[in-house]
Amino acid sequence: MPTINFVANDPRATAFKKARPQTPRKDRPAGRATFDPGTMPAAKQYAAGSDGALAWQAREAALAAVEMFEGLHGPVTKWARSSRGRKLNLGRDEGVDLNAYYDGEGVMFFHHPVGSRTFFSGASTDVVSHEVGHALLDTIRPSLWDSNYSEVAAFHEAFGDCIAMLTALADAEIRKKMATLVGKRNFVETWGEDLAWAVKQVKGKKHNASKPRQARNTFQWALPATLPDDGPGGALINEPHCFGQVFTGCFYDVIAALYANGAKTEANLWAAASTAAKALFAAAKAAAITPRFYQAVGRAMALHDTSDAGVLREAVRGAFANHGIALGSAAAAVPRATVAGRRLRSSAVAAPALMPATSADLRVRLGAPKGAALHLRAVALGGERFVEASHRRRVDLSGLAGYLRGVSALGTEPVLVAPVRGAMAIMSSVPEATATSDEVQTFVRGLVARAEIEHAGSRSRSARRGAVEAATSGALVTHKVVREQGAGILRRVRFACGCYQRRG
Repeated sequence: MPTINFVANDPRATAFKKARPQTPRKDRPAGRATFDPGTMPAAKQYAAGSDGALAWQAREAALAAVEMFEGLHGPVTKWARSSRGRKLNLGRDEGVDLNAYYDGEGVMFFHHPVGSRTFFSGASTDVVSHEVGHALLDTIRPSLWDSNYSEVAAFHEAFGDCIAMLTALADAEIRKKMATLVGKRNFVETWGEDLAWAVKQVKGKKHNASKPRQARNTFQWALPATLPDDGPGGALINEPHCFGQVFTGCFYDVIAALYANGAKTEANLWAAASTAAKALFAAAKAAAITPRFYQAVGRAMALHDTSDAGVLREAVRGAFANHGIALGSAAAAVPRATVAGRRLRSSAVAAPALMPATSADLRVRLGAPKGAALHLRAVALGGERFVEASHRRRVDLSGLAGYLRGVSALGTEPVLVAPVRGAMAIMSSVPEATATSDEVQTFVRGLVARAEIEHAGSRSRSARRGAVEAATSGALVTHKVVREQGAGILRRVRFACGCYQRRG
């Protein structure tokens, strides 16, 4: 069979940066979600930098990420928001940019001249698997897409980095190399070396993305509003990719703690990574969308361990504590107050329902308008089942920028309920409207600072710029102002993982 050249990690990593010949993965089975890479050249070993090499590299990396995920979580049969259902576009080179993005319809990659060479974001397995990670998270928790909380956006980026690490660790050759490197700085916990190098050459070392992201780090959690909007390479700032390193630090530390309990073999390393990954995937589905989403995910990961030994539970608690996040997971879901009603109207997992009296009472407690929609879903935590009822509060963005006057963004306010001893009980804290508004405005303030919001004025400015800058500006947009029911509202259009615009 023909072979292709494949870079198993990143073109500028400390290991596995050179292409190795291998048989390309087979096309996805019928009935599974797949990629449309466009016209593919014949399978053979193309020279680095050629379109043939890029085409097979991007395809192989994308398939490797999905293959890893399915091995731990189960079949992926449909993409969350693609108009083509089972097909997601795989654009290996969409033009000039220091960027890569996922927009629901595809995962897109770019090129950019850097001195005498050309940088291709689709040539890095790190970058490709990260973008596929956004798409995979979207399949298991699509409601995270339009959240306007800083920690949720940062978690989406962190999840992409976690998928990149897991994709690397699913490779037996990489695991053998990694068996003695888990406790040291290494090429798996380092993300996007080639992209960071390109950013440094083009934008300078003062740009925050000029250093690769690290999962093995000592970053401490802080309120996003207290972090600077910008900073040099390696500094912790209120920007989703950068702030996401707090969570990837937690996840990497969980793997390291589990691995430390056994022999230093590649088999035990994959066992540790698999255990941590399964807990992460379950937690991503279960955790309530709150401003403190890192803590919610960490608690759900800890509660995923229902064994008597509690090895995973202790590893998760210790890992999150290392980064300044106290979980207190044992008290994550306990009766806190009674609420009107005595039972669920329906306990069906697919479509739970509350009694009208319970819904009315919860609206009052959440400060929601009478008759406002409550979004319901079943949640499993620690072997127990609950119903999550959430209200989406409109937060006025006037004052953050002229083009946001009269525009709103939504902030999710969830509460857990369950029948307890013949009564309905609230099983979680009740969100505060002021906290919701503060968190949403903090998140949007960051979008404004990084010029990530498309609006009527931004199009005319882009039209006056040069071709390269205009292309870059358009691809870096993550949100736009739209009109819904006669009112302006902020909506996400993509997760863009490129070189954002620095202030000044």
